[in-house]
Amino acid sequence: MMSSAAVALPVLTLPGIAGIALTLGMAVDANVLINERIREELRAGKRLVTAIEAGYERAFVTILDSNATTVIAAAILFFFGTGAIRGFGVTLAAGIIVSMYSAVVVTRLFFDLIVAKFNIQNLHMMTVIKMTSIDFLGKRRMAIALSLVLIVGTWAFMGVRGFRDPTTILGRISRAGPPSRSNSARSRARNKSGRPSKPPACGMSTSSTRRKWTSRWSI
Repeated sequence: MMSSAAVALPVLTLPGIAGIALTLGMAVDANVLINERIREELRAGKRLVTAIEAGYERAFVTILDSNATTVIAAAILFFFGTGAIRGFGVTLAAGIIVSMYSAVVVTRLFFDLIVAKFNIQNLHMMTVIKMTSIDFLGKRRMAIALSLVLIVGTWAFMGVRGFRDPTTILGRISRAGPPSRSNSARSRARNKSGRPSKPPACGMSTSSTRRKWTSRWSI
C-alpha cells in the first residue's frame, strides 16, 4: 500500500525576493573584496599561497563589519516590523549568514584545493580599471561638512513634522439615518410584484450601519 504526504513549501513573496536580491549583492561585494586583496598581495610580489592567505585575512574584518551591521538591521526589522517587513528581515538575515560563510570558508577551501592539486604558482586577474590616485582623505573635511548638514537638516525636518505614523488609518462606525425614499420605493415595488426591482443608477445602501474610513498621510 502506497501513501503520499503533502509537503508544505514556503511561499516566495515580493519581500522575500527583495531580501534574496540584496543578499546576492552582499555576496558579490564580499568576493570582490577578497579578490582585490589577493590582487594587492600579488602586486607586492608575494607567492600565490601567501597572497591568498593574506588576502582572506585582510578582507575578513571588512566583510564581518558590513555583514554584521546588515544582520542587526534585519533583526530590527523582524522584531519591530509586521507582516511582509518581518519576512524581508528573516530572508535577509538568513541570506547574509549563508553568503558570508560561503565567501569566507567555501571559496577559501576551493582556492586551497585548486592551488594544491594543479600546483598553480601564479594567478592572472583581469583589470578593468587601472591604478588610480584619488586623494579621498584630502577631501575628508568637505565630506564631513556635507554629512553634518544632511544629518542636522534631517533631524530638524523630523522635529518640525513630528514623529508620526506615515500610514495611519482611522475607522469610524456611524449609524445611518432613516431609509431614503428610493429605498422605500424599491421595497414597495418588491412587495407588489414579488420580485426585487432593479436598483437605481445611484443606488444607496440599506444597511443599518455605515463604515467610514479615513486616512492621514504624513512624511
